[in-house]
Amino acid sequence: MNKYYFFFLAMLFCLPSYCQQTVIWDGGGDGVSWEDKLNWDTDEVPTANSEVRIQTASTNVIISSSTTVKSIIFGNPYTITNTLTINAGVTLTLDVPVSYGLEINRGILINEGKIYINRGGFNTAQYGGITLRNATRFENRGDIELYYYTGRVGLMIDGIPTQGVYFGGSFTMNYAWQTAIEIDGPFTNYASVTLEDGVDGFTIDGDFKNYGNLNFHDIVYAVRPQYLKVLNVPQIKFENMETGVFYLSDQSRYGFYDEELLVVENKGRFVGNDFTSFGKMRKFTNDSLVTATKGVALFSTIHITNNGTINFTDGRIFPNSTLFWTREFINNGNIQVRKAESLVQKTTYPNYGNAASSEVFRNFGRIEANVINDGFLLDSMAFQNYQGGEIIIDTIFNKALDMYNGYSGTSFINRGLFQVSNQFDNDTLINIRSTKGNVFSNGSDGIIRLNNISNGISITTQEMNPNKTFYNEGIIEISEVSNETGNAFGVFKDSNYRFYSQGLLDIRNVAGTGLIIGPQSNKGFTIEGEFKGLNNRISILNLSESTENDNRLIVESSSLLYSRGDSLYSILDSSSNPLNNFDCSIIDVENIKKVSSIVAVFGMVKLNRPGSDFTAYGLNGLLIDPFGEVYPSMNSSQRNNMDVSFGIGGPISEGLTESNVLLETGYYLSTYNGFYLDTALTQSAGNYDALTGNFTPTFTDPTQDEIYFSYTLGSTGCQYTGSIPIIKECPTERIDNHFTGAVDTDWHNFDNWSLGVVPNVCHKAIIPDHLKAVISSGKKARSAGLETVSGAVLEVESGSVGDFYLY
Repeated sequence: MNKYYFFFLAMLFCLPSYCQQTVIWDGGGDGVSWEDKLNWDTDEVPTANSEVRIQTASTNVIISSSTTVKSIIFGNPYTITNTLTINAGVTLTLDVPVSYGLEINRGILINEGKIYINRGGFNTAQYGGITLRNATRFENRGDIELYYYTGRVGLMIDGIPTQGVYFGGSFTMNYAWQTAIEIDGPFTNYASVTLEDGVDGFTIDGDFKNYGNLNFHDIVYAVRPQYLKVLNVPQIKFENMETGVFYLSDQSRYGFYDEELLVVENKGRFVGNDFTSFGKMRKFTNDSLVTATKGVALFSTIHITNNGTINFTDGRIFPNSTLFWTREFINNGNIQVRKAESLVQKTTYPNYGNAASSEVFRNFGRIEANVINDGFLLDSMAFQNYQGGEIIIDTIFNKALDMYNGYSGTSFINRGLFQVSNQFDNDTLINIRSTKGNVFSNGSDGIIRLNNISNGISITTQEMNPNKTFYNEGIIEISEVSNETGNAFGVFKDSNYRFYSQGLLDIRNVAGTGLIIGPQSNKGFTIEGEFKGLNNRISILNLSESTENDNRLIVESSSLLYSRGDSLYSILDSSSNPLNNFDCSIIDVENIKKVSSIVAVFGMVKLNRPGSDFTAYGLNGLLIDPFGEVYPSMNSSQRNNMDVSFGIGGPISEGLTESNVLLETGYYLSTYNGFYLDTALTQSAGNYDALTGNFTPTFTDPTQDEIYFSYTLGSTGCQYTGSIPIIKECPTERIDNHFTGAVDTDWHNFDNWSLGVVPNVCHKAIIPDHLKAVISSGKKARSAGLETVSGAVLEVESGSVGDFYLY
């Protein structure tokens, strides 16, 4: 007979093997065995088209061999002792169920074998593929698998069973049309759960503990609340325990999705691969391990605490794809990031449950990031890196830190290491703007190290505590700074309160300016520790337009401002306020150009290269002016308050006296304890005559660039080590220096020369007509060329030497 004809007849007469039928348990056989046909009202074991009803009281049914039916309703709202057991090695198949697959009402379900639902399903709110409605107990020690089930819920636990749940074994659902597992109440998972290709993984309305494996592949929301059931719940806690694994992959979007209720703790492992984010939550705590690869972001949460390890690699970079969106972030562990859009950004979520005690990023651990666009983008949020904390960023395109829009406390605190290297775009690396409070504090243990960048630190805020704006007690090192504009800077301060640096500020190799005090700046800049510059175009540039008296560049007592190799100026100050050098402090630079006002010298100011142009006001000070650009223009009253050195103007000769090496003509209470070849002041360099300022060297080492001395500054009692330069080569074009004979015929008297300084290796000495110059016996004279006009006389006394050639 034609098979299609047979199918038509079967459907017409509703043969049992082809037609859906209801089969009811009556217990007429042994009252226990599924396989005993006499236990069924049809006296036949249910078949693949059977809709099974087991609803008699006190019924315990055991399935001992594999079977296939369409659906099962077990128990009813009025029976509480029914038990359905699926033995080990047995598969219960529910084949293409319609409204429900397996429904347990106030009974007990024990699965030690396998429950398999093949396709079917209808999108209704009442049923799931497996529904436990007010069940007494649920034990899964076997396997549950749903294959292309398209109902609303795969597994629905409507009311946690009164005798508890053991959810072990495995649960697999490869197509979660809407929700894979819906749980009403607290739940503990020991199973290996695999959910693929769906919208919701788990929807929960109670606390959840996971000791098993949760695997989500191409799932939109892995875990989120049942919103209609949690209206009065203060929070839902999800704990991934020590043996738990939470795995998100294959283009899954969110691990968790509720910033108002979900509190997540990880004591096991969170793993992400090719995903969007671990999601939204109120609070996240990591005590163990989070690893992520090929993700976009990690967490969007009001509060984050990391006590363990977080590794993020090969991120997918999209605009606004920050790894951590948060209000409060506390890191006590290790975070490693390779390739990401940005690290931390403040979320706009309300502070649900007061999860964030303050709006701040705090680091006590270690953060390493490599290849990122931005670091920390903190809108109204503080940055605090504490002692022992390390933040190391290598290869960044834009900003490492951007702080803005106000904060009432100290906005930036660094007590650990904050290191950034290799910036590529023409952006400012650390940008602090429009912020209230003590804006910047780098503590005594703090190290900020910026290398190979476009621009360094910018502070452009105007509303702050008036006492301290930028407060550095530690170490700030900025080096290799350049950009395409040619206007690179190490530090730019354009705020209206003072910049204090008690520690070390080391800025070098800047193709622009090391430190800029901007035109809107007020209250100035105070060095209370050390400032070191090296090979900058300009080391310090003061552009302030404020006329307030306290808007000054100040080098405080016992502090050091040191700079070498600057191509234009070490200090260029166009402000109208003085540059103050206080007792016991040292300014040791290439040159200083002060456009207006004065440089107040109360300590030591040492100039090492031509180009200085300023008016000096001396009081108990020492000026080392080897090119005679400052001292000669001082009036007699100013000279009476300042000692001066013209250095050594060229290569020395052993035994030949150098004049004007150090003239104690100003503050007579100052003392100099000889000259030495080393900073430890142990190797004598020669004999110094304090009355004349002359020095006779006892060495011939041509590599010696400086000689050192111990200096006690007047009544202040300040003691420090200074140095006198030996000028071996002229760093600029030579200039003419005319002998005037204004005082006498002594070549070695600086008042006899037009430049106010005895000729050195940068000067062409010119002796005009009818004038006589005498190089005294036993002394050394030099110049870069010599011209004696007709009638001029140069007398070289016995034992003296004159070197007149282009050095």
